[in-house]
Formats: sequence, C-alpha cells, structure tokens
Amino acid sequence: MNLYKIRTFDEEIDRIDELGGVEGICQKLKVDLKIGLTGEDFPLRTEQFGNNYRPPLKAKTWISLFCGALDDFMLKVLMVAAVFSITFDMILADSHERSHAWIEGFAILCAVMCVATVGSFVDWKKEVQFVISRAKSDEKNICRVLRNGKVETIHHNFLHVGDVINIEYGMANPVDGVVFQAASLTCDEAAMTGESDEMKKETQYFCKLRRDEKNAEIHKADENNKMHRAHEISSPLILSGTSIAGGEGKMVCLMVGADSCIGQIIAKLIVAPEVTPL
Repeated sequence: MNLYKIRTFDEEIDRIDELGGVEGICQKLKVDLKIGLTGEDFPLRTEQFGNNYRPPLKAKTWISLFCGALDDFMLKVLMVAAVFSITFDMILADSHERSHAWIEGFAILCAVMCVATVGSFVDWKKEVQFVISRAKSDEKNICRVLRNGKVETIHHNFLHVGDVINIEYGMANPVDGVVFQAASLTCDEAAMTGESDEMKKETQYFCKLRRDEKNAEIHKADENNKMHRAHEISSPLILSGTSIAGGEGKMVCLMVGADSCIGQIIAKLIVAPEVTPL
C-alpha cells in the first residue's frame, strides 16, 4: 500500500508478484476466494491484524463545555474585576453603604455566568445533534461480503483481514484491499493521493498487460520522451477513504483499522505531535 501511494510507475505490481500474486496473498491469509472467511479464526485475525471497529462519537458533557466557556480570556478578566470590585467596595464603603456595595461586582459575576451558561448550552445542543446525525450516517456504512460461501451484508466495523468484499458503484472503501475481479472499475482517489483523475482498477494480470503495452509504447517513442509517469497504468490496489466512481468487482481485504490508509490519517489527527525540546 505504501508503494502504491508513492509509486512512480509499477512498484506495487512488482511487489504483488513477489508475494505470489493474489493467489499467494490469499494463501498467506488463509482465505478461499470462493468461500470467504468462515469466522472460526476471527479472534486470531483480530489479534494478528487488528480490527476495523471505530467507537461511536460521544457528545461532550454540558459541564465540560461550561468550564471551557469560562476559560475565555475576557470572561476571566471580568470575573477578576468583579471579585476586586466586591472586595474593595466592601472595604472602602461606609458602614451604611456596605449593605449594597457588593451589588455591582455581583452583577458582573451574574452576567458572566449567564453568558457562559447560554453559550455552553447552545454548544451542547449542537454537539448532541452532530452525534445523532453521525450515528444515522454510520448506519449506512455497510458492504456485501462473502462468508461461508454466502454473500452477507456486514457493517464496516466488523470487517476482517481476508474478507472477500463486493465492490459496487458509489461505495466508500472502508479498508485497503487488492482486486481480483473487476469490470470497468474506476476509483476516485483525490482524498488520499491528490489525483483528480479517476484511477482505473484491474486485476494483477491485466495490470501487467497494460504495463507491457506501455513499455512497448515508450520503447518506440523518441529518446526525449522515454519516461515513466505515475498512474499511467492501472493498479490492483484500492485504498480506504476513497470511493468507487464506476464499475464493479471484488477485492480481498488486506489492511484494517489503524493500519489502513484512512486509519493512519485519523491517528495523526487525534494524536498530538510530540514537541522537540529546545
């Protein structure tokens, strides 16, 4: 997968050949393309390769948002000013004025609390609505998978390395995989590779044919034009986080969860980078 992301011509195709092609990869993963996974070794597969489960989003609590609102610099200034106002007014006020000298500072504190309360409540409602909408959207994250010789509809959270997945038009790829059957299959990889053009996906056999044809064209070309370019030939690999722009096919799941392309990006967004001390 890493070779494909930085490919200059056909690096990942050669690597798949070194692994024995799709058949060799399936043998190593102990999966039959005609039957799929049986489910008997799911715990072992999870231990070895991880899983594709992503916990549902949880809305922040109102109290955490309230404390965050009070952390605003201007509100801190107002609260400090209110405390000083109450303190000095009570100390400097005459005996007959002390009964109401605290009112001005207390009013400032009340205003700060009202602003923080209303703002945090609005933010909390937005958080709840966002989590609800994400949960409804997550329910649609399903795909058709071959297991025990039968096609089942599986949620993306329960996919395993070695699963035989049906590729359909419009689906978002939940895992990294290698294609072993394709019909006019194209993939939009702009989100992962930055390539705006749709990338053609074919089996390893046809990818090698396209490579040989391209090499023959380059061999006949002028000396000044003899060069390879990335994505000039199709690839059998499909990255997670991309979408199917056309066609259909089947692929074997190779990477799930944090090891997949989309998982690595999510991990970088969640984990703050370490700061190197001066």
